[in-house]
Amino acid sequence: MNAREIYANCYEKESKELLDWCDEIYSKSFGDMFSKLDDIYTKLHLNEEYDTYLSKMSESELSYILIDLPMELYRSAEPLNKLRAEKEFFKLKSKTINQDVVSQVDAEYDNYKGDVSYIEDQINARIAYETAANKLMITAYDCVIKRVENQMSFCKELIMGCKKIWDSRRRGEDAQPISEQDGQIPDSKFRRLYIK
Repeated sequence: MNAREIYANCYEKESKELLDWCDEIYSKSFGDMFSKLDDIYTKLHLNEEYDTYLSKMSESELSYILIDLPMELYRSAEPLNKLRAEKEFFKLKSKTINQDVVSQVDAEYDNYKGDVSYIEDQINARIAYETAANKLMITAYDCVIKRVENQMSFCKELIMGCKKIWDSRRRGEDAQPISEQDGQIPDSKFRRLYIK
């Protein structure tokens, strides 16, 4: 039996539950904030020449990216900080469990005259057992936090790229302004070229 089969038999269900739970945390806290971003990413990803797609992006899409997306980033900061605080809570809880286990084992083996490595093994085994749930929570929160940070980074890069496109379009408009025509034929040598 190889490692993949062992994983499939033992841990696949639990792993899927953990991933589903991470997706639930993400969708509850951040799903509505980055839904349009997911649509834009899908368009960019499906288009083989995404530079061409960016240059042909509509004004409404550019407007969303340059105006609304920074607001979404700002809104997402608070839930992200709450997740970080919850993760830190589980880290601190694990440390207190570690200290409690060490003091319990020391009390139990206070008069033990045998091998000290046995006591250390007992401490490590109990710590691993009693902090397993906290470590799982920390891992889950790490996954969600990393996902949100990656999306925020993508947003920032997308905003900077779209700002360049927006600026180049505005420079193009300034370079060739459309003015009213007064209906008169220009003077000098161009009068001969004018065809009615």
